[in-house]
Order: sequence, then C-alpha cells, then structure tokens
Amino acid sequence: MADVFVSYKKEDRELAQRVVEAIETEGFTVWWDDDITPRESWDLLIEREADAAKALVVLWTPKSVASEWVRAEAKRGRDLSKLIPFMMQPCQLPLAFSMIQAADLSDWNGDMTDARWRKAMDWIADQCGQARPIAPAKPAFPRGTFWLPATVGVTAAALGWAAYTFWPKETDTARSPATPVLDASRPATDSPAVEPPLPTGPLGEAERARRAFLDAPSNPACEGEAALYFDFEAVGIDEATIGASLDPLLERLDECEVSAVLVEGHADAAERNRGFDLASARSGTVASLLVGSGLPKAAIASASFGSERQAVKAGDDIRLAKNRRVVVRVRGLPRKEVTAAAYKALGLLDPADRSQPFSKILFGFDRSRLEGPEAVAILDTWGEIMAENSDIVVVVTGSSGTDGAGREYAFRLGERRAQSVADYLVSIGVEASRIETLALGPDQNPLPGTDVVSRMANRNVSLDKRRMP
Repeated sequence: MADVFVSYKKEDRELAQRVVEAIETEGFTVWWDDDITPRESWDLLIEREADAAKALVVLWTPKSVASEWVRAEAKRGRDLSKLIPFMMQPCQLPLAFSMIQAADLSDWNGDMTDARWRKAMDWIADQCGQARPIAPAKPAFPRGTFWLPATVGVTAAALGWAAYTFWPKETDTARSPATPVLDASRPATDSPAVEPPLPTGPLGEAERARRAFLDAPSNPACEGEAALYFDFEAVGIDEATIGASLDPLLERLDECEVSAVLVEGHADAAERNRGFDLASARSGTVASLLVGSGLPKAAIASASFGSERQAVKAGDDIRLAKNRRVVVRVRGLPRKEVTAAAYKALGLLDPADRSQPFSKILFGFDRSRLEGPEAVAILDTWGEIMAENSDIVVVVTGSSGTDGAGREYAFRLGERRAQSVADYLVSIGVEASRIETLALGPDQNPLPGTDVVSRMANRNVSLDKRRMP
C-alpha cells in the first residue's frame, strides 16, 4: 500500500514524473499509473491502489481537467476525504472541484525548498498522519533529464507494472522443469526446496519476482522466449521488429493458457540515459504490446535494469544493440489441462457426465465464442431440460473473470459471453422468450485467486433456472 496515489493525464507524464520523484524524495511511497484508457480505467488494480492510499494527489492541467478518468479518480479521492489537488498549470477547474483548495504549483521549478512545495508536503504529511518532512538542501532532480514517451502509442511502466525483476547472468544454466501435476489449490513449482536469502533493496525485489515467475506452473510445450532490440536511446519500436520477434512466440502459445510472463527491459552503457528509466520505458512499451496482443494483463510482470545488466560489457563509449533489449519470457500450460482443472475447481469433475450437477461454461482469455466439447455437452443437457420442463426459464449470466480488464469492458465481454450461450440454446430449440441474459463485474467471481486455473474458472457463463410465475 502506497502513501500517495497520483492521478494525472498521460500527456502530462513528464510533469507527473517530476512530482512523483520529488514526493518520494520527501520519504513518502507513491503509486502512479501513466496511461489510463477506457478499457483499462478503474480496473481492480487502480481502484484498489486509489482506495488503499492515504492521500490522492490530482495534478490539474488543461489536459487533465478535460479527462473523465482523472475527474473520476479525483471524485474518488474527494468522496474518501483524501483528495489533495495540485494546480500544476493555469486552468479552469471542473465545477465539482472549483471550491476545493488546491496547492498552487503552476510555476514550480522543482525546488523542494520552495515555500509552496513545503506547504503541499505539509498537507500530504497531515493526510498520511506522518511527521512534517524536512526540506532538502537542494532540488531532488535537475530539469530536462526525463526520457521521451514511447512512439507506438503506449507509455513507459504501463498500468502500474513497475515491479523489479531479476535478470539472470548469460552464463546461468537454464532450468528444465518437469511437467507438473496440476492442482488448482497449489500451483506446481520448480524452485529449490530451500531458497537462498534475498538481498536487500531493489535487487531483492527483483529476485522475488524472478522466483515467482519460476514458481508459476508450466509445461515445456507452453514455454517460450523472445527478445526485441531497440534503436540507440529509443523507447519506441517499429512494427516489423515487433512482428518478427513476438509473432512466433504468440503462435507457440495458441493452444496454451499463460500462467506467467516476465518482461525485462535493459539499457546500454553508451546511452545518455542508461539507467532504470530508459529500461523501464522499454519494458513498459513491450508489456503494453503484449496486452494488446491478447496476453492476460494479470499474468504480466514488467521489470527493468539499467546498464549494470548488460549482455555484453564493452565500455561506456561503445554502442551494442544486444544491450538495448527487452526479453520476454513466458510460462504456461496446455489449455485443455487448465480447462479440466478449472471445471474441477468449480465442482464439475467431468462435464461429459450428464448425470451430475452443472452450471458453468468456461471461455478463453478475451473470447466470447463457445469452445470445446465440455460447453456443448452442458448446453445440450440444458436443451433437454428446457424441452421437458415447459415452466422453466434459464438465466444465463456472463463474467469476465480476473484478467485485468476495466469494469466497462468487463461488462460488455460478460454480455457477449452470455449472448453466445443464449444463441446456442436457441439453435437447439429453446425459445428465446425463456432465456434471460445478465452480466457480472470483474469483482464478482466464484474463485478469489489470480493463478492460471482461477483466471480460467472465472471466465465463465453460469446457467441457473427459475420457475415461471
């Protein structure tokens, strides 16, 4: 849980980064997201972080006041009595916020001894219940040292994926895990029985994330790796490079359910901005591309290293494309295996056994089309029930699961799934007047977990009956 949640418009990212770095220098922890789109807005991650933070800082600019998503987050902060507005540029505030006092930082140059900045920090300290921070002797950062946004329409560190991850040495021996016995209650692992202690600081967090990736259940048939190489000091990447690197990996995963994705960004020592920021921008770019390509956001961890993790050491003055890279590693399980485990987790041991209770039909990630013999067997049995019981109405309820889609998109996907089931029932003779369709939000799922089996189980349509009046 962070002390401060920062809300802003993506076009103001450089400005937001300056504010975030300054707040962190004051000793507060910060959660911020650099790209809110209609599909991704107010998903479970953003809503949870906004609710958990002690203070919600909104950066008002001419761009942010026009954003319905920034306004929605500001309203959330106001409703929870923890809104702290920063007036970063002169603008006309939305009517709902015009009567709320704002910290005027419209010409703030980054000086953390500025009286207006000190007042703003006092405000945050009061809200967080902490002692007043002491003003540093000099600004926390120089001006004009921030990396450029990605040129492919995505921005760095997309959607809160700013977790550190560990980059193993090039000479490390690759692990060769055995195919696990899938158990919905306990993911298989290929980690050692006793792990060495974690180092302190960022490398410790990176190693923790690496171990979590390796602990995700996997089958060699559903594992893969791809590397994307960037131009010197670039964070964007052209479509040809993307397709050549990612398409073979995605094709390999066509019949798999992804359990974990590790996205590692790296910078070259010869690049001007050779630290964490440039590598983070690259990993954020690729992470967003993976989400757009159909991988579940809930499975993706994005991490970055600066020039200390070069593939080839060649000195600060030598450029090497091998060092300007993002490596994507994927683990997963065959879809049929995950589907069987998900049905079992829902209490349906054998969907083909039509003598036992049933109520759920499962769907692939971001899909609304019926797939697999299990769905057909269940719906055919429902067709028989409806034919023999003329006083029954079937209630078909679609869910989007826990894959990270925003609430609005989740409802639409749930509606499409429910309609797909209803269409099949009509095709086998059930009257449309005896079918009701509904949709649930992403927080109304039968299983609470985010592992690969739970995610599959929660992408479902449930069928229930009611008697006609």
